[in-house]
Amino acid sequence: MFNSFTSWLRRPATRRPIRNDHRPLKTRLAVESLEDRVTPSATILGISTDTGISNTDFITKDNTLSLSGTATDNSNPITISVDGSAVGTTTASGGVWNFDLTSPLADGVHTLTATHLGVDSSQLAEIDTSAPTLASIVRLGPSSASATNANQVTFRVTFNDDLNNFAGLDDIRNLSASDFALTTTGSISGASIASISAPVDAEGRVFDVTVNTGTGNGTIRLDFKDLDATVSDRAGNNGIANFTTGQVFTIDESLQNPVITTQNQGPFKAGVNAAVNLGSFTSSSTIEKVLAGDFNKDGIQDLIVIEQNNTGSGMTEIHVLNGADNFQSYLAHTATALGATGSNWDFQLADINKDGVLDLVGILRTGSSSGTTELHVLSGATNFQTFLLHTATALGQTGANWSFQVADINRDGILDLVGILQSGSGSGKTELHVLDGASNFQSFNLHIATALGATPTNWVFRVADLDKDGIQDLVGILQGQTGSGTTELHVLSGISNFQSFSLHTATGLGVTGSNWDFQLADFDRDGRLDLGGLLLNGSTSGRIELHALSGISNFQTFNAHFATAQPQTHSFLVTVDWGDSSSDDSFTVFAPGPLGVRNHVFATAGTYTVTVTVTEDNGLSATSTFDVTVSP
Repeated sequence: MFNSFTSWLRRPATRRPIRNDHRPLKTRLAVESLEDRVTPSATILGISTDTGISNTDFITKDNTLSLSGTATDNSNPITISVDGSAVGTTTASGGVWNFDLTSPLADGVHTLTATHLGVDSSQLAEIDTSAPTLASIVRLGPSSASATNANQVTFRVTFNDDLNNFAGLDDIRNLSASDFALTTTGSISGASIASISAPVDAEGRVFDVTVNTGTGNGTIRLDFKDLDATVSDRAGNNGIANFTTGQVFTIDESLQNPVITTQNQGPFKAGVNAAVNLGSFTSSSTIEKVLAGDFNKDGIQDLIVIEQNNTGSGMTEIHVLNGADNFQSYLAHTATALGATGSNWDFQLADINKDGVLDLVGILRTGSSSGTTELHVLSGATNFQTFLLHTATALGQTGANWSFQVADINRDGILDLVGILQSGSGSGKTELHVLDGASNFQSFNLHIATALGATPTNWVFRVADLDKDGIQDLVGILQGQTGSGTTELHVLSGISNFQSFSLHTATGLGVTGSNWDFQLADFDRDGRLDLGGLLLNGSTSGRIELHALSGISNFQTFNAHFATAQPQTHSFLVTVDWGDSSSDDSFTVFAPGPLGVRNHVFATAGTYTVTVTVTEDNGLSATSTFDVTVSP
C-alpha cells in the first residue's frame, strides 16, 4: 500500500561495475561515492491520456499509453520498462522525452520505470477500462425489516468496480439525487430522496440514501437511473447500467409501537438470585406460523405460511411454498375468511371432516366470548373461504404455558384436540388433556400426567406416531440447555400412556433458540418421519430456511437444507435496565407474548425501578417500568 499515489518510487542508485579501470584507487573511490549519492537524471511526469480525477494522478481508462518526462542529459538513452521488463528506449530533446507504448496494458496496477545513466525512476499507474456496476440496493434503516411506519427510510447502495484502491481515493464520483428514482405502489404520495451520504467504506463505493416516505401505504423501491451518464469511477469510466431490482420497504401507517405490560414485584432477598417476571408485550407486526403438509396432494410435503395480522387483505392469510421445487415458488396465496389474528391464536393443519383435503384449525386460546378455548375450522375444500366449525370447547381459556396438536389419540377415526400443559400443572409434570373429537370437543377422553417433568419455553411438542406402532406418541424437542450441546428428542411412548420413553437422542442439529420451530413430516418420502427444523429469523439468506434431520438416521444426519422463497419473520430485541447500575440484560424473541422470567442479583436492599424496552426489527419500540423491592 502506498501513502500517496503521486509519490515517486525510487530504487537505490545502481553502482556501475568497474571494469579495466586503472585510475588511482583514491580517484575511483571518490567517483563511486558520488555515484552512490546520485539522484535520478530522468523522471516520469505524466501519461497520456490521464483520464482520472486530475491529469497527473496516473489513473486512466486508456490502456495505450504515451509516457513523458524530463532528463538532465539529451544524449544518453533512456530505457523504458513496464513491470520490470524493458519495452524500448528513447532520448530527451531539450530535457524532455516521450515514449509510446506499442502494446495495450492489461487492467490493473503497473510499475513504469525510466532508467537513465544506470539510475531508475519508477511510477505506479492504474489502468481501468471497465465501467463500475451497481451490485445491490438493500434496506438499512430504521431496520432491515421490510415493514415500517417511519417518515424516513434508508437504503444502502453498493457499487462494484475492478479498480484497486491503492491510492486511498474515493472511487465513485458525481453521485447525486438525480441519479436515483423512486418506484412506489399503493397509495404512497410525496415520497422523495432526502440525502445521499458520503462514502461509508474505505473504497468509496458504498453510499446510504435516505428517502422521505411521504403519505399513504404501499411499497417504496430505490432505483438507480443515471440518465445523464455523469456517474463514473475515478478512472473516468461511466455508463453504469440501470438497477431496478433492489429491496423494498413496505410503508404501513397503521403499524403501532409494541405495548408492554408489567407489574411491581417483590420483596426479593438481597444478594440472592431474584426471579423477576418481565411481563408480556403485544405488537402490530405480522405474526407468522409455518406448518408442513401435502397441500396439493402430489405426495410431497409443502410448507404453509400463515400470516396472522398486518396483511394486505386485513385477513389471516395462507401462503403455500411448493415442496416439489424445494420451496422456491408458491402454490397459493389466499386471504381466508378469518379476520386478523393475534398471538392468542394457534393453528394446525388437519383433515377435520375427512374429505381428503387439509383444513385450517384455528385455536383461540384467550380472549374468546365464551370464556373457553375455542375452535374455528376453515374448510380446505373451499380454499378456506368458509368455516366447517365454530365451537367453544370444554377447556377453559389457556395461556402461553399450553400448546396444542390435532391427532387421533383414542384411535376412533376422529381427530381430537390435544392440549399440552407444559408448566403450572397440579402434578408438577407435563400433562396431556385431550378433548374428544367425537363429542365435538365438549368432553375429554384423557387427562394424564406424563413421565416428563414441567417443561419451560425451550421445549417444543409434536404428536405423531414416531415408532409406527399405530399409536400416537408425544415428541418433545429440547432446543437449548441440553447435556449434549445439541437439539435433543425425548419421545414419550403412546402405548405406555406416556409413562415411559421410547427415545432419548441428541440430534445432528446444534442447540436452537426461539427463532426456530419444528415440524414432523416425511420430507424425503422414505416412509419415516423426519424432523424439519425451520429457521424463521436470523438466517444468512434472509429467508425462512428448512433444515431437515433424517428419521431413518435417527436424526443424526440431514436430508435437506433449503432457503425458501419466504422472507424471514420479525424479531424483537428486549433490553432490561435493572436500575441498580449493573450492566443491562438483553435478549431476542421472535413473537409477541410473555417475556418470561429473568434472574438477577440485587446486591443491597432497596426499591429498584426496572426498565424494559422492546425494539422491533422495523424500528418500532416501547418502554415500560416497574418497581422491584428487595429486603436485606
